Amino acid sequence: MKIIPTLPGESEGSAERGQLAFEVLDLFKREAFSFWQWDQSSNLLTVPGFFTGSSLEDWIIRIHPRDQAAFSQFLDHLIDTSESPSSVTYRIRQGSGNEWTEVRQTADPGAGSSTNNHCCLIELVSAEAPYATSLDKVEGELNQGFVDQIVEYQTLASMGKLAGGIAHDFNNVLTVIQGHTMLLEQSLSASKRHETESLELLKEATDQAAGLAKQLLRVGNQKQTVLENCDLNQIIGNFMTMIRRMIEETIELDMDIEPHIGMVKADPIMLGQVLMNLMLNARDAVSQSGGKITIKTQSTKIDGEDGPLSLGHYVELSITDNGVGIPKDTLSKIFTPYFSTKGRGTGLGLANVANIVEEHGGTIDVTSTEGKGSTFTILLPISSASLLDADRATPPAEDLFKGAKKKILEGTKILLVEDESAVRMLVRKLLEMLGCTVVEAESGRKALELWPDIQDEIALVVSDVVMPEGVSGWDLARELRKKRPEVGILLTSGYCESPEDHNMGGDSHVAFLQKPYASSNLETTLSALLAS
Repeated sequence: MKIIPTLPGESEGSAERGQLAFEVLDLFKREAFSFWQWDQSSNLLTVPGFFTGSSLEDWIIRIHPRDQAAFSQFLDHLIDTSESPSSVTYRIRQGSGNEWTEVRQTADPGAGSSTNNHCCLIELVSAEAPYATSLDKVEGELNQGFVDQIVEYQTLASMGKLAGGIAHDFNNVLTVIQGHTMLLEQSLSASKRHETESLELLKEATDQAAGLAKQLLRVGNQKQTVLENCDLNQIIGNFMTMIRRMIEETIELDMDIEPHIGMVKADPIMLGQVLMNLMLNARDAVSQSGGKITIKTQSTKIDGEDGPLSLGHYVELSITDNGVGIPKDTLSKIFTPYFSTKGRGTGLGLANVANIVEEHGGTIDVTSTEGKGSTFTILLPISSASLLDADRATPPAEDLFKGAKKKILEGTKILLVEDESAVRMLVRKLLEMLGCTVVEAESGRKALELWPDIQDEIALVVSDVVMPEGVSGWDLARELRKKRPEVGILLTSGYCESPEDHNMGGDSHVAFLQKPYASSNLETTLSALLAS
């Protein structure tokens, strides 16, 4: 669903203005420009997308020494006058890299001694970003109403970055909870197996929390969908125990599942989130007595050219409730981010559902009648592996402390790099239980300092991605691969990334796991790296 913004007094059919809005929004999303805002009284500086510091001094120390004088003159003009806008071009470092980025900073026409809040426009002008000149082309066409819309988009983008950061920290906590839950389960004797029910509930709650963190990452544009051939019916079956616990027993749950509907190319965790969101919405819509929710799957074929989907075979998932229904004036807004009629929650659930379905090449539709209920229908294309083949099905992962993989890793010396002490202690325990010897470092820079003394002994490196002191996990991986190309490196993060994002996609010695990860995945991934 595309929403084309309009200006005050402008008709919704003005395609030219709507296209202009998306051109500017696209430039902002690609960080071709941003807004430089400095509160002189508090010395607080914010530049979304460009800057992670907090003060004017933090900004100045990033400017090229030869350009600092020009910036100083510009700053004096910004503070002491209220004349027409002035501009300055200078070089600045972004992030922790050593490369200089050339930017142009233009003062707000209203800036001056009458206010302590100074706002400027920052634009990329380097040769590597030719689209920056597109902003020059549209600047003259922006009126105040349109600028207000851009500021709103900027606010939403900043909220997305904040949500992504929260989700990253949340995933670190979940890693510790999930790991120690597994260790408790492993330590129970056979006579106490009845006590594992509480641990199972704890594991399910952790999985739910991890799913919520993935939604936050999606808001912050941090989630990358990982696609594989999977069976939608099996995904539903895997989530039914959790769903049943979340839906009151007074609500009837009807399953109309067509067997052997075919496989879809999908991320099973993301489809599980779609299912959970739609089921919770249906639960909230029905009454506690006499309520009914129906989950239905079937195969279908599109043989006409109407609608956004191409011809072919699809899997259809529908969730129907006999609840209160959705008002007509609300129906068109339900997939809009931050829109909610419940008076609680984030308003992100259905927006995330729509985004996930779209990323999977499918569509979602809703029909509703007030007082009678609603039906959400999802169509997903069947993958090339359209028939389920039991002989080729991937067997479940072996238990962490059983099987041949333990023998593969036993005696392996591993460098563990993690700045969160609780996560570092957990991962060390897991690795030692696999028979590994562990050397710890609390940052990437510390790991580089240790490396000359331990490099001949280390077979594998397990490193967090986001770390202090200016050396990320990806930076560390690149440096260590230069020194010892054969060393295997596993990177982990609360964000969802991939080696492809960092020009390391073709390197079989580098792997990635998103936190929280199953202990069996840790073992399997390390075994594969060691074997390579």
